[in-house]
Amino acid sequence: MKSISAADFLSELAKERQKVLVLDVRTPQEFFVGHHSDALNVPLAELGSSDVAFDDYDVIYSVCRSGGRSAAACSLLSEMGHDHAVNVDGGMLAIGPLL
Repeated sequence: MKSISAADFLSELAKERQKVLVLDVRTPQEFFVGHHSDALNVPLAELGSSDVAFDDYDVIYSVCRSGGRSAAACSLLSEMGHDHAVNVDGGMLAIGPLL
């Protein structure tokens, strides 16, 4: 599984070279409390049945609260044939202070 630090994640987003999806796999309640402005909320439990066209993206950055669910999401996405998912280490706990 590919991983990236929160600082590198924000740096990569700023470059805007690729078609990127910021996938927030937390619950809607967690997402509502605070999220990255570019994030799409698809809870981990719903990821397998989502109608999101993941192949339309060059990179999928998977985010959750601390990194556990987003790592699981990357594994699930890989099983679904989407090998371009990257886990953001530390999740929103690490990203939040950098925003």
